[in-house]
Amino acid sequence: MKPNFSLQNVLDVRHSKVEALEIVLGKLLQNQSAIENKLAMLGNLKTILMGKMEATLEGEIDLFTVDHLRMDVREVSTLMAQAEEELKKQVQMVEEKRRELITARQAEEVLGILKSKMIETYNSEQAQIEARNQDDLYIARGFRGQTQGV
Repeated sequence: MKPNFSLQNVLDVRHSKVEALEIVLGKLLQNQSAIENKLAMLGNLKTILMGKMEATLEGEIDLFTVDHLRMDVREVSTLMAQAEEELKKQVQMVEEKRRELITARQAEEVLGILKSKMIETYNSEQAQIEARNQDDLYIARGFRGQTQGV
């Protein structure tokens, strides 16, 4: 019967912590991807608006339309700046969570190595005990054979 690993509860807690951090990191990466998509969409919208403004400025100029397009471009530019700032914060949060996850995995791995070494030591001890028992058995048979043969 294998002995119980005395730190199994700690190993289980650390494993649960790693799993929780992986889930949080996944959500942060999903948010980061959403912000990047939003930024790309806003960039496309700004390009479209700039194209419309360029087309409006050709020929007869409608100042009302140009003014609205200019305000729309300014608003989209403001939204893009906000999204870029939000993306920077999100990237920073992702990196912090990654470092935290790496630390947690290392802590879990240390306990896993300790558990493996304990099991290896136990198996080695059991093999030695088995070898000694086998030797004793052979010695007893040999001794019995000598005493019966005399």
